[in-house]
Amino acid sequence: MEKFLYRCERVLTHIAVLSIFIMMCLTTADAIGRYFFGRPITGAYELTEKYFMLVTIFLGIAYAYRGGAFIRVGILMDRMPMKVKVPINYFGQIFSILYGAVLVFASIQQLVRTLHHGTTLASLPGVPLWPGLIVIPIGLTLMCLLMLKDLPRVKEGKSDLFQDETPTI
Repeated sequence: MEKFLYRCERVLTHIAVLSIFIMMCLTTADAIGRYFFGRPITGAYELTEKYFMLVTIFLGIAYAYRGGAFIRVGILMDRMPMKVKVPINYFGQIFSILYGAVLVFASIQQLVRTLHHGTTLASLPGVPLWPGLIVIPIGLTLMCLLMLKDLPRVKEGKSDLFQDETPTI
């Protein structure tokens, strides 16, 4: 199971990086078209905002979790004795998993609402909004599964939620 989760994370991270590259190219082409030719790319801003940014953030969130990029209160926790630190870390891990699960549920509800209403992009009326929203529950679900996998490692202080930033890809 662990290898499968890491493979999923790697694939999603590569897609997120590709999204950053496409976003960069689209923004550059839009700026060149706007300032040199007076013809911006219609919908470039909205595609960036509603598709590429969501892909970048939510497909990269599992990598950020495993890399220790989440906010921590290290200055306080480093000074606590282990018998106090471990229950607090368990609480933090379980709370993070539950909060992530709530976000997955809410994002699926938003996706279903958007799909049901047939919402489209404002500047490109034929382009539906729902494909950009699919990545949110996918990325959050993978992050929650990685957190759940890490739950037994909290006692040893080896959960990725409490590690320093060390990217592992």
